[in-house]
Amino acid sequence: MTHQINITLTDNEYNALAAETGRDDKALEDLLHQLLARHLQAPFSPKYPLTTSRDISLRLYNRGLIKHIPEGRTDTPEEAAERRRLAELFGQVEPGGKLASEMVIEDRGPRE
Repeated sequence: MTHQINITLTDNEYNALAAETGRDDKALEDLLHQLLARHLQAPFSPKYPLTTSRDISLRLYNRGLIKHIPEGRTDTPEEAAERRRLAELFGQVEPGGKLASEMVIEDRGPRE
């Protein structure tokens, strides 16, 4: 069973909600369901199955499994440098050595 209600929002309230969802009515409705579920401690059951990465990110965030929802922005130069450093650190056994992925492929042996 579902119920429908109408609420009146101030311009500031609506703009804040719309900014959070990108002004998409479906996303706005989903956000309101999530806010209510979180506030009332009720299990969140979306009207539609999770289909987008944003839906999945919201579910993971609401369950406390991730700390933030990815924004889809590009990395800052500092973030990009850190990613490169970590890729080099974990990608190679030693500078100039074989990549870890190459060693794994060799360890698997030939395909049959």
